[in-house]
Amino acid sequence: MPRELEKHQLLERSLIKKFRRELWNPFVAAVKNYQLIDEGDRVAVIVTGSAKSAVLAMLIKQLNRVSDFPFEYELIACSGARDVEKLSADFQLEIKTVNEDYLSAAGMLDCNKIAIDFTGTQAVLTLIGSMFFGHRLQTVLPKERAGEQQIIRPLYCVFDDAIKAFERYNDLSFIPDGTEDERAERLLSELKEKNPDAEKNIFKSLHAVCLETLPGYWRDGEYRDFNSLYAER
Repeated sequence: MPRELEKHQLLERSLIKKFRRELWNPFVAAVKNYQLIDEGDRVAVIVTGSAKSAVLAMLIKQLNRVSDFPFEYELIACSGARDVEKLSADFQLEIKTVNEDYLSAAGMLDCNKIAIDFTGTQAVLTLIGSMFFGHRLQTVLPKERAGEQQIIRPLYCVFDDAIKAFERYNDLSFIPDGTEDERAERLLSELKEKNPDAEKNIFKSLHAVCLETLPGYWRDGEYRDFNSLYAER
């Protein structure tokens, strides 16, 4: 008779088998393509109690098991994080609760990188929001420097629909983040109704910007207008 798997084992199995194409593969692609985690890194993974942060924590845990290079990680819940004890029990995650902000906590634990649960959908929503409501074309990068540390976004190639599907499939319930731009969300939803590939196409376009076709852009804090660009051609 086959051994009955515990809840956290079923969750881990669905993460790397059932949702391999939607979650595991895009996560690994982001880590490799953007060089987010390197040998010898010590990564502070911020756990907020959201579905995204739970999935991120599980993915980092699995990567640590199978990676062909060694790295360390710490799961950190800062003050204000929700349902941390339940999350720790259900997912069998060792989460440290701290009173400091995540930058200070990561420093205290000697972590050189900080992983947060920012997804590809959020990158797309940031672009839509800035374009339609802020008259700029901009989004958030896969990683950025924060003093001597780096903030990394390993879910950058993962879309929210995949995380919601994982949540439904495993009969999980998380409190919504409540951090998205509702106007941008409505616009993206309408675009996806007309074209199911809209979100993925917008995301891909972030990696294929043709600067020579734009009449102006910002770079390193300096604005390059059309006339100056034209004069250089």
